[in-house]
Amino acid sequence: MKGRVVKKIVLALGYLGAGLVPFSYGDSASRPSFYVSYYGGANVYHEWYDEESGASLDSDVGIVTGGEIGYEWQGFSILHGVSLIPAAEVELFYNELNSDISASGLTAESNAEGIVVTANLLFKFDFNQPIRPYLGGGVGFTYTEFEAELGGVTIANGDDEGFAGQGIAGVEYVFDQSWLLYTEYKYLQFETGDSIGQHLIVGGLGFRF
Repeated sequence: MKGRVVKKIVLALGYLGAGLVPFSYGDSASRPSFYVSYYGGANVYHEWYDEESGASLDSDVGIVTGGEIGYEWQGFSILHGVSLIPAAEVELFYNELNSDISASGLTAESNAEGIVVTANLLFKFDFNQPIRPYLGGGVGFTYTEFEAELGGVTIANGDDEGFAGQGIAGVEYVFDQSWLLYTEYKYLQFETGDSIGQHLIVGGLGFRF
């Protein structure tokens, strides 16, 4: 027993000597707080099919980057040892959609760039551990500019806006009283004249005030 106490004292002195304070998850990681985050990732697949014309889309991987500003409330117990933490946030991100569109026996290269803004509601599962999985969703709008080329000649271009909605599943790792890392999957559905579904995978860094 005495040996273990001495080891703890030595370890504490080592932290203090290095100017560090050991982080205990339960100290403040589940406190109510505002937060900001930034992420990057990829639109790994998007889908679209026009039944009337028979046109289809073959998607390429595109860039996704953005961030959130939000607030996390105090968690409440739902099971023994498990708390549910609600959070609300506003999200803005850049969304790149590159694809080949086939119709009438011809294939055009389509390049599109969009801005998506959503208001999200998340529910985080706290097991009193640094790793917290979460689920959520959001609604908002999107603005997209596009251009299509056939044989190097522009055959269509323009812009459009419409409704956007998404489902979110992710996991975050709280490694400090303020900082966390996270990765998440998003399914984004939006309307810009046509209905397009996207599968997004991102990873990011968050800071809690």
